[in-house]
Amino acid sequence: KNEKKVLDLGGLYVFGTERHESRRIDRQLRGRSGRQGDPGASRFFISVDDRIFKLFGGDSLKRMMTNFRIGDDLPIETPSVAKALDKVQQKVEERNFNLRQQLLTFDSVLNTQRKIIYALRKRLLQIDQDLLTEWLLASAQAVEASVLRDATSDDDAVQLRTTRFAAFFPSALIPQPQLILDGHAQDICTNIILPKIETARPNTAPISTFSQLAILRLDTLWSNHLDTIANLQDAVQFRTFSQARPIDEFQKEAKFLFDKLETKIISDTIFSLLQLAVSSS
Repeated sequence: KNEKKVLDLGGLYVFGTERHESRRIDRQLRGRSGRQGDPGASRFFISVDDRIFKLFGGDSLKRMMTNFRIGDDLPIETPSVAKALDKVQQKVEERNFNLRQQLLTFDSVLNTQRKIIYALRKRLLQIDQDLLTEWLLASAQAVEASVLRDATSDDDAVQLRTTRFAAFFPSALIPQPQLILDGHAQDICTNIILPKIETARPNTAPISTFSQLAILRLDTLWSNHLDTIANLQDAVQFRTFSQARPIDEFQKEAKFLFDKLETKIISDTIFSLLQLAVSSS
């Protein structure tokens, strides 16, 4: 019944109050009228002061309309003006496409990191004792790397090595921490660290204590990392002023931040575990 009334009145008439950022939306709106041979029409009312034109070429459009003496109440039928309007929309579409592509790349980098963190968390939930050995060794290697990086001479390296190993590995618990680097990490975990943890927390399996500490640090540091990455996504946009590609800068710095995150999760967990173990002495 209503359809017949609409057809008798000349069909559906679509009014557009502005050009959208996507030409596809405008075409869909126009397509609402005159579908499948039915009568209908459409007309768009636009202004060079619309947001899309002010941001993308409104001044040149305004000059063009002045030159062609197109009044406010006249339809735009000049091909060059109509083409200029389409070009503005095309610019917006290209910009939006590039933004989406950039966001996809950002998310791809973060998704790779997310998979690594989730796999690590799953391994911790499965209470893997080998992971404790790996992390103890990784902590000792990190201390040794810092010594080699900062030492200015062989004598300085000896002094730094003694100081830094003693600061991280309590001498009351592990008198010779460099044995960890010599292939004794598993023995130290099994015969020294875990028995002390069991003494400190007799109602909890020692390896479960390690897993709980690790998951706590992982969740906290990962949450902080996500905030840092979000800020980085905004910050790299300004690198274009130095002729650098934001994508390249983001990938490089995101990797650096993630490497630091992994190191900190391991070192914080092992340090806390050693402090707990030495407290039982």
